[in-house]
Amino acid sequence: MNDMAGIDSVDFMDRLGYDYEVRRGGLPVTVAPLTDPRIVNIAGSRTKVVRIDTPEQLTLPITLDVGTVSTRIGFSSGAATTALLAAKKVGLFRWGKGDRWTSVRRSLLYSPGEGGNAEIRVDVDGEGGRTSATSRNTYSVG
Repeated sequence: MNDMAGIDSVDFMDRLGYDYEVRRGGLPVTVAPLTDPRIVNIAGSRTKVVRIDTPEQLTLPITLDVGTVSTRIGFSSGAATTALLAAKKVGLFRWGKGDRWTSVRRSLLYSPGEGGNAEIRVDVDGEGGRTSATSRNTYSVG
C-alpha cells in the first residue's frame, strides 16, 4: 500500500482473527472484524469500509454515556480492500492465527513504502442530530 506502516501496525492487524466486544445501544455485544461493510464518502471518494477493533468502541460508550461507537477501516485502493476481505473470506485470519502462519500474514499486511495519505472520517449520531468530520494526514520519508 506504499504507506509508512510500522511493525506495530502489523501486530494490530494480526488481531483480525479475533472477535471483540463493543457496545451497541449501550449493551455489550461481540462482533467479528472486517464485517458490516459500509460505503462512505472520504475526500470525494466512495470508499468501502469494514469493522476493525479499536479501544474507543468500548471505552467511549462507557465514559461519554453514548450507546454505540463503531470503527471501520478502508483503503484508497479498492484492490487493497478487496484483498483484505478475500483473505478473511478464505479464513486466513482464523486458521492462520498461529506462529506458523506469521510470515504469510505479514507479507500480506506489511509492505512499507515512501509514504501515503491517511484520511479519517468520524460520524457522530446523537440526540442533537448527525454530523461528520474528515481529517487528512500525509506521511513521507525525510
